This record gives sequence, C-alpha cells and structure tokens, in this order.
Amino acid sequence: MKKIYVLLVFTFILGFLGIPKASGQCEYCQYPNICNFVNYTIVCNGVEYPIQAVICYTCNGTPNVYNVQVLELSYPAALERLMYDPYNPNTACEDAMWDSLWANIRRKVFELCGYVGCPERVTILKTLPICGEFIYEGPPGHEFIRKRFHPGSCNLRCVVELSVCFDYNTQTYDEQLVNLTFFGECPIEAKYPWGRISNPDEPPFRIECAQLWSNRFCPWP
Repeated sequence: MKKIYVLLVFTFILGFLGIPKASGQCEYCQYPNICNFVNYTIVCNGVEYPIQAVICYTCNGTPNVYNVQVLELSYPAALERLMYDPYNPNTACEDAMWDSLWANIRRKVFELCGYVGCPERVTILKTLPICGEFIYEGPPGHEFIRKRFHPGSCNLRCVVELSVCFDYNTQTYDEQLVNLTFFGECPIEAKYPWGRISNPDEPPFRIECAQLWSNRFCPWP
C-alpha cells in the first residue's frame, strides 16, 4: 500500500477524457496555494482506466519545501470494485494506482515549482484524505467514484514528508522517506461504503462523511 504526508492544503482530483470534470474542490485551495489537475491512466487486468487528480500546491523557496494536498480523486467505479473487492482484492491494481499517482504528482510539482538537482534536496509534503466526501455518480454502466477532501469534523489526512532531488545524470528521482503522520478526525461511524458500490444497479448517491479507502491507514508508503 502507498502512503502520504502533508503540511498545507493541496488539491488532487483524478480524471481523464470521459471522466466528468471535478468541481467545487478548488475553493479549498486559497492563495498563495494553486489548484491544478493531473490526468493519467493505469492498466488493470488488461483494461485501461482513466484517473483524474486535483492538487493544491505551494512552492516555498525558503525553506525549500513543496506542499501538495490531494483534494479529490475521480475514476471509474469498475476500478474501485476491482481494487477493493473484499473477497478478491486486486492489490496489484491498487499499487499501480498509487505508484502512478505519486509519479505523476511528483513530476507535475517539479515542473510547476522547479527541478532541484542532486545533491541539493527539496522537502515535499504530500497529503491524502482518508475520511471525507464519497460520491457515486453516472448512468448505469458508466459509474464514477469521487473521493473528496472534506473540511471540518470529517477530515482525517495522512501526511508524508519526503526528501527528494532529481539526478540529471540518470534522469531519475532520489527519494527518501522522512516522516509519516496523520492529522484530523474520522468519526467512528464513517464507514467504507463497499456494500453499495458493489451493486452496479445502485442509483447515484453522496455520503458527506465516509471512510474513503478500505482501511484508515495511509495508502502511500
């Protein structure tokens, strides 16, 4: 499982062509933070799935810190069912989603904030909502899942602190985990709504406060 660390509010929304555009989350990304979108795809069981992330980021030069917070992830409900089936979870697909998400976020933030070449290093604080708003939407056969940052009493986040630099000789990132912690609250009654999304005939619904992932641990290492 992959994990996250954060200091400021950053926005991540997952989406691509065919995924409804995210809306409403950038309001939580206030100046000097900047709201941006990251689109990518992963292949699971031979099927390509589009994912969209909306991120809220800040580039601080002194000290050298890049802050990134995921505000929303959006992707087809079929991928959710594949990854989090309680009887036959596809951990390879889940890992692929988190690996690709972080790789795309890291690349995006370095492009937006500036590349830091080794041996110089930058601290990256990345945050993911563990508890927040859960939305199941779309017509039958084309359902989408949205998992959103939700301020207030339903706001548990995992925050990962990383030390990162870019090696221009090898064109790779040198990344070291510094710290992992959690902020906020996730009410005990906030459950993961697997029973509802496992039914393709379930009509669209919205849960204002839900556990967003199959457990309350950080999915990014």
